[in-house]
Amino acid sequence: MHKVPTATITPEHAADIADRALVLRIEAIHRFLPPGKVLRIGLFVRRSPPFELGTTLALDWSARFADKEATPETWRDVLLPALERISKAIRQHAPGRAVEAFGLTHTLRAIHPFALCVLLKELKQEGVDGIFRDIDSLQTQAAAMNETIARVTAMRPPEQEAAEVLFSASELLMAQMELVQDYNTPPPPEAKGLIFITRDFPASYVQALDELIHPPCFAACFVANPADASMWGSYGDAHTGLCLKFKTTADSEGRPALNLDGITGWRGGKGMEMEPVHSFHLRTFYKVNYSDSYPEIDFFNSIGLLPVPLLNAVWYTDDDGQRSTSRGARYLDTEAWRQKYWEAFQSGAICKISEWEHEKEYRILLWSSLNDLKDKPSRKLRYKFSDLSGIVFGANTAHDDKLKIMKIVEEKCRAEKRNEFEFYQAQYCRKDRSFRIAPLSLIRFE
Repeated sequence: MHKVPTATITPEHAADIADRALVLRIEAIHRFLPPGKVLRIGLFVRRSPPFELGTTLALDWSARFADKEATPETWRDVLLPALERISKAIRQHAPGRAVEAFGLTHTLRAIHPFALCVLLKELKQEGVDGIFRDIDSLQTQAAAMNETIARVTAMRPPEQEAAEVLFSASELLMAQMELVQDYNTPPPPEAKGLIFITRDFPASYVQALDELIHPPCFAACFVANPADASMWGSYGDAHTGLCLKFKTTADSEGRPALNLDGITGWRGGKGMEMEPVHSFHLRTFYKVNYSDSYPEIDFFNSIGLLPVPLLNAVWYTDDDGQRSTSRGARYLDTEAWRQKYWEAFQSGAICKISEWEHEKEYRILLWSSLNDLKDKPSRKLRYKFSDLSGIVFGANTAHDDKLKIMKIVEEKCRAEKRNEFEFYQAQYCRKDRSFRIAPLSLIRFE
């Protein structure tokens, strides 16, 4: 036990005791926590944190904030040094242990007014002025926009709620109040930029972080059970559509795949406009995993869409030139990092919550680090008619539509000298009280 040298404790001694308690706590948790488990840290600025099992540290900053802000002096002298001490203690006494911090958007909202004022002061010193009339005016406008939101988010929900629920509820309340405010007092068009900077930026920033990790991913969805009635209702235009049946080819690893034509490169020369190159190649079917928890991603070790010089300068190096440990994990074994990176990407792209498990879905994924897939034409993949083995008509598919489809199929079969094609009908079975897929074996093309 550390002995206090005087009867009246000084701030320095109090800080020393707090540091010792912090180290002891982190050492103990790190010692007893199973390998691979993370240290969970929550930061609370609106209210005192509720008790929650599994939380390593709950930082109660509510007393340091008035309404929605802490003063610049508080940030400089208390809060930022506290974060530095905690970060240092974790690095030294829980080496290699991952940290999970929750409440990111909520925390950024609290920091944002202070950060915005610092930014504007720096810009003004660099001669960039006139964005707003003055900083005091900005603060007044920002306070007016957030006054109602601040009152609502200061309300105390039941103590037994988990921290994640508190943050989620806070964000929901703030979104509602923003809608109410803008509905009652519609902002003029010229104020949109100001509103984004003073109110909407924290949430937009958090959303934009996703774009630094993996490239945009698009999916073509397939089903193992075409008799699922709810899927016909959701995706089959209330049972009036149809379902395509494909035959697959094994890829290099023995997994089912489909041969599809898409953009595989670009060609052009000096003075010539670049044009896409299309070709067929196998695209693998991935079975969707159904789970109530989304795969976790180590953000700082998963930034994959930035050039290496920019990544090192902005994300992996601090003002003193010290390099992040995440950088070491990335460059010590590049091949292992790359394999883990793409495994995480694929895992996230084929994960759905358990409520969708009845679909038994498979996906073909489309992404590119080189091609821009924002426009729909670039995302269209063409299959070979020879791989289309059959068509299932919905229970309510119109008779005339069936005849038109049969005519198109017949023309394509004759063009490819093909006489095998399967038609099916989805129908409701009253005995089993379920849908079944019945073959239409009398329909043949000779």
